[in-house]
Amino acid sequence: MKADVLQDQSIPKDQFEYGVIELVHRIFDQLDAHTILYSIRCVCKRLHSIASIYNRYELDFRFMSKSDLPVMAHIIDPKNIISLTLADGIRTRCQIRLFRF
Repeated sequence: MKADVLQDQSIPKDQFEYGVIELVHRIFDQLDAHTILYSIRCVCKRLHSIASIYNRYELDFRFMSKSDLPVMAHIIDPKNIISLTLADGIRTRCQIRLFRF
């Protein structure tokens, strides 16, 4: 029945699908990367795939442990990161050294 309702609407299915993805991405814009990757991404395959194509990650490692860095680097495609904040604090010792060339 739900599929029939979608087909009867004037919005093509692919445009509707794009709208759903963009809506979820706008919700992601209000969340930190840790929440997206460790909580939402694990809920179902659909959210996993939407999180994988999300292209506005802002990573702030000032409030994350150093061990989160390699995990996130493995999960997130670097082209999907728009901001990266590093620090050399007590919990985040030597993060900046990981990015020296």
